[in-house]
Amino acid sequence: MTDLTWQDVGREANFEIRCLARALWTVIERSDTGSEDTVIARGMLRRVAELSELVHEAFVQDDDDERSLKEAASRLYLTH
Repeated sequence: MTDLTWQDVGREANFEIRCLARALWTVIERSDTGSEDTVIARGMLRRVAELSELVHEAFVQDDDDERSLKEAASRLYLTH
């Protein structure tokens, strides 16, 4: 059995999130009626994609890279 880490689990979960988001984007595009619900769904999906990318970046960054950390926090609206 392979020794898994929380980072491994996080990466795999994030990968699945990205795949689901892409699939949902395709469904939305195919059934686009221009309704308000479609616009809302697109915005939510865009944010899911942004957060998924941020999670991926967080796994590969060095904790000592303060500039990248500040930029990432701003994408989460955590800067003061």
